[in-house]
Amino acid sequence: MRHRPESRFLGLFIGILATSLIQSSSAVTSITVGLAAGGALDIQTAIPIIMGSNVGTTVTNTLVAAGHINRPGEFRRAFSAATLDDVFNLLAILILFPLQLYTNFLGIGSSLLAQGLILANYTSRSKLIPFVYILLVFFAIPLALIYLVR
Repeated sequence: MRHRPESRFLGLFIGILATSLIQSSSAVTSITVGLAAGGALDIQTAIPIIMGSNVGTTVTNTLVAAGHINRPGEFRRAFSAATLDDVFNLLAILILFPLQLYTNFLGIGSSLLAQGLILANYTSRSKLIPFVYILLVFFAIPLALIYLVR
């Protein structure tokens, strides 16, 4: 099912708003994961909500920094740290959200990780599969990437 971009922007806003209101990105993320696991949300809808919950933490940082406003030295350090986290979260959204919007790389990646659980079932049947997996993931793929980058 193809989602319209508006619904993903709405999901991003819901994550920001929910985290801003309850001051806990962990709670918003946990609720979102639970809803996705229960089938109430699909992964395409859950990803923007989780991304938005990370942006929602910027409100918490600013409130914590504002608590130091009567002590200029502490306020300057607290506000600097909060701003650094804000910039990091906002840059992550500016870079990752459009990529997710147009390529669904996070949805695809999560599906591949879920398929890894299927691989775990096969490893219990054969001792060769984990060995081959380790060789591929930790040696063959990184070496191939290093070769391609050169």
